[in-house]
Amino acid sequence: MGLTAFEVLNRRRFTTSIFEFAEPVLARKIDATDQPKLEPRWVKALWIGMRTDSCEHLCATTAGI
Repeated sequence: MGLTAFEVLNRRRFTTSIFEFAEPVLARKIDATDQPKLEPRWVKALWIGMRTDSCEHLCATTAGI
């Protein structure tokens, strides 16, 4: 049975759930905790990937990544 690149590098299975590439998601704004309570804290975005070192999700919005 073949191994994925992640399994070869980390010697374990990848178990974190992820989205499909370019799937629409709601992303929390970076400054969400610093803004007034009635301001929206989430924006519509497209999921484009995940950082392997920190497991942060990368999302693209109209303002950028």
